[in-house]
Amino acid sequence: MSPRQAATIVASAIANRIVLEVGARLPRRLEIAGRDFIIENGVGCDMLSSGMVQLVDSTPKYEVLGLTEDGYRYVLQKMDNELLVDAGILLPQ
Repeated sequence: MSPRQAATIVASAIANRIVLEVGARLPRRLEIAGRDFIIENGVGCDMLSSGMVQLVDSTPKYEVLGLTEDGYRYVLQKMDNELLVDAGILLPQ
């Protein structure tokens, strides 16, 4: 697991308006300022192999990743929780 992987999860959650929790479904595709983006294969594979996420939908180019308990805990350890709450992707504890 790495801070890069955590930041990628946060970017998808913010762009797709998904609250971070164990089992959260994070699309590989995201839209920012009207432009389409996709999580690149390298970081996507790293997130899968490190156990941060699991593949819950394997439709090519529209994959959906499920946030694991280990991934959730890592994101909370590495990212500013106040920022995540302010972004609307983490419920206040």
